[in-house]
Amino acid sequence: MTRQATLLLVLLLMGSVVASEPDIQTPEGREQERQRIESERDASIAVFEAQDRECQTRFIVTSCREKVRLERIRSQDAFKRQEAILSKLDRQAAAAKQQQKIEEKAVLFIERSDK
Repeated sequence: MTRQATLLLVLLLMGSVVASEPDIQTPEGREQERQRIESERDASIAVFEAQDRECQTRFIVTSCREKVRLERIRSQDAFKRQEAILSKLDRQAAAAKQQQKIEEKAVLFIERSDK
């Protein structure tokens, strides 16, 4: 990895840490977090593509490109894990909302049957 690419990647990651973190317990916060992840993913892909192009100028291309490919896979896996957490929270929120509807219907049914 070139120094410039490494520096760019570090700055991108630091920027995401410094930025205010949305409350992922709310749908709006999860959407903001998804947008952040997408933005970081795009920046990460750009860095890895630049690294790959830089590898092609070297004498030993294959090992350099393999290192870049492995770093890219690790990076993408991290983004996928973050998205999986957000998806889990979405499913939990939807399940809680559905459970609340079921409970409300049960209460209405009980109230109607008592009359």
